[in-house]
Amino acid sequence: MNERIIDLILYLASQIRKNTPIDSIDVKVLSADGYTDAEIGAAFSWIVDTRIFHMVGKERRRSRFRVLHEAERAIFPPDAYGYLLQLIEIGILNERDLENLINRMHCGGSPPLSVRDIKDLIPMVLAEQDEDSFDSTRLMLNTHDTIH
Repeated sequence: MNERIIDLILYLASQIRKNTPIDSIDVKVLSADGYTDAEIGAAFSWIVDTRIFHMVGKERRRSRFRVLHEAERAIFPPDAYGYLLQLIEIGILNERDLENLINRMHCGGSPPLSVRDIKDLIPMVLAEQDEDSFDSTRLMLNTHDTIH
């Protein structure tokens, strides 16, 4: 999933949180911002596929809240960490992905990351996610799926 689709998903999730019905979200605004129909369709598909729009009114319960220690806060300024938390809240990343990213950056002695840096890292993190989580509820096929 590329960063443009992630940005669209965040936008759509914010609209849903404002109680805008999913079929009433104005996609003309998105098209005017340069998003293609394919990108908009992929974002809508992801939202429906993950059923995020069913969970928006209900607060999703996380098993824990990750507090950064001093060295981690030096790597993840509030805006970058806030962006990561947003991705967790809507289900793009899970807590394990966050831990892996924090550990990778912490061990590498990384300088402070910006939101732009995080956006560049997310496709790598998503590529590492376990693809064995197919639960027969997806609406779209992956490139390695076959139809029998």
